[in-house]
Order: sequence, then structure tokens, then C-alpha cells
Amino acid sequence: MTSKYTNNRPTIPVKIRRDIAIESGHSCAIKNCNEHTYNEYHHIDGNRENNNPDNLIYLCDKHHKMAHKDVIDKKALREYKIKNSGYTNLFIKDEFDDESKYKINIDKFRPLDVLENKFTPNSKEMGIKLYEIWRENSYKYTQKDFSRVLNISEDEIHSYFSGKNTLNLQQILMITEVFNISKSHFFEATYWMRKAYWKEDIVKYSILSTVHPKSKIAEVADQGHFYSSILRSYTKKICEFHMLLYGEKKENPFQNSENIEISSELKRQLEVQYYKVLEQYPEFDNNRGLLNYEKILKHWFFASSEYIARILVEGIKKIDITNINNPVVTCWFEEDIKNQTVTAQEYNKNIVTMEKA
Repeated sequence: MTSKYTNNRPTIPVKIRRDIAIESGHSCAIKNCNEHTYNEYHHIDGNRENNNPDNLIYLCDKHHKMAHKDVIDKKALREYKIKNSGYTNLFIKDEFDDESKYKINIDKFRPLDVLENKFTPNSKEMGIKLYEIWRENSYKYTQKDFSRVLNISEDEIHSYFSGKNTLNLQQILMITEVFNISKSHFFEATYWMRKAYWKEDIVKYSILSTVHPKSKIAEVADQGHFYSSILRSYTKKICEFHMLLYGEKKENPFQNSENIEISSELKRQLEVQYYKVLEQYPEFDNNRGLLNYEKILKHWFFASSEYIARILVEGIKKIDITNINNPVVTCWFEEDIKNQTVTAQEYNKNIVTMEKA
């Protein structure tokens, strides 16, 4: 093992890591930085053993180095900390919080359908998409302004959101032009203005780079089923991993043979190596009716493609697609638990892969 695991520096608990990241919206805490993919936890008072949440702040690599050099001093860091403490979490959106007001009937499984590329054009779907467009632009468009774009009265907008009234071609063309949206947007599977994230280049690459045998990729007929089944399998394993370390589950879910006991030292090493993967587990959420792995898949619609790619690469070792209809995902942490030792690795963002630390 490397020295990274042999010192006595206490590990920041996963829940505290998650809370600190959420505090600044999973982005660097420094105003206008907006880096949300390669961030670290900084101890404001310089004491790496003081893991009190009040002493931790979420910084990107550049600002983390500036904090250690005192270019950004402790007083400034604490002020950023105070300002961010009132942050409303956008990474996990509480979408449709006013759906009852507009009588919008939202299927809680809609994001999962989008992942499978399932979509049936109808007035209800068109209304939901219209509502999403307004909500995404409500910081600069009031309902009255939005209604004017459609050339209707403000009172009528509710009936369009609910699907009672349907947009005509002229209104669709106007909406897509004003808000710079693809003209096909109203006729394809999307969730909060976004297509299935596996379609995004870096996410698709992060999945296909671990697929074996590569020759079978050409045989994929239903991409929606193929990619969503891989994502479902992986997020289920994240939940099992979290439960194994922190939950009631005593048995090792990753071994068919005799169970292997996880020592406190192995647990600590796993927490250090896979803290970003473990952060995905939804300990608090208002999405009733969804299983925990489904909540993760839903929440990723509000994460950047670079962030999703990193979580996939840090957790997935290989994907066996010998049976193209039943991909088998193997995770790095499964191997570590089996071998009773953690291989220290670091994510290389330039080539989207893991390298030995």
C-alpha cells in the first residue's frame, strides 16, 4: 500500500463529504468558479484532523492550492463558507414542486423511461416539455412574458402546461427559436431539457471503454435498453456497496462464495478510494416510490457529463457483453473487497481512465 493509507490522518466521513459538497452545489465554493468535476475538501484551519463540517469547504484543485499558499486566506474562506450555507441545492432538483398548482401529472418513472429512450408524443408530454422550458428560463421570463411568446393570455398558460391545450406548429417554431432549442425537442425523449445522458460523448466513451468484447458492440440493436441496463446494474452495486459499509446488510453482496469480513482498516481504505462513488447514495430525498438506485439515475440528469463519466470510470472495472442482452458489470470495489486490499488509483481526466496512484 502507498503512504496515503499508512498515516493516521482521519478519513472525512462520507455523510460529511456529501453535506459539504451539497453546501456549495457540488461546485467550487469560490464565487463564479463553477468547477464541479475535480474538487477537493479543504480544512480551513489547516488542521487535517479537524473534520468538523464548519472547518471544511469544497474547492477545485486551483483554489485548493491557492488556499494552501494563503493566497485565499482563512477569513475569506470562512466568508465563502457562510455565503454558501444558504445555498439551495440544484444538483438534486426538487422539480415540479408546484405541479399541483398547474395540474401537471408527472410520472415519477419518467427519467428512467428517458434513459431507455422511450417516448410517445402526446399533448401531456408536450405540456410537460413546455413547463420545463419555462422553469429553466423563469429567472428572466415571467409567466406573462412566456405567454406572450406563445401569443396567448397568461391565464391560458396553465392549460398548455397540463396538456389540455396543445401547441400548434407556429408556437413550436417560435418556442424553439426564442429559446434556441432543437426543433425535434418536442418529439424526442428528454427530461428537464436533456436527452439520456448516455448519448453524450464522454459518458458513452466511459462506458464503451470498459466493454468486452468490443466486437459485440456492433450487435447492439436497442441502445436504450443496452445503456440503461448497464447504468441500472452499476447504480444497484453502488447502493449495495454503501449498505455493506454503513447499513444493516451483514453479508457480502459481491461474493457468491463464503462471505469475507470487512475490517475497519479495509473499510477506511474503501472510503478513501471510493468517496465520490459512495457520495451518490441518496440518504435524503423526496422522490417517494423510487428505489435508491433509481434516484441516483434520476439525479444524474442534473450532473454534468464530465461528472457522470468520472463516477462511471472510478467505479466500473469492466463490462462483459458476451450476452448482449444481459451485460455483466464488475466494479473496482468488488475486486478490492475480494482481495481484501485496496489498490490506490487516481482519475485522469485527460484520458478518462484510472491510473495507479
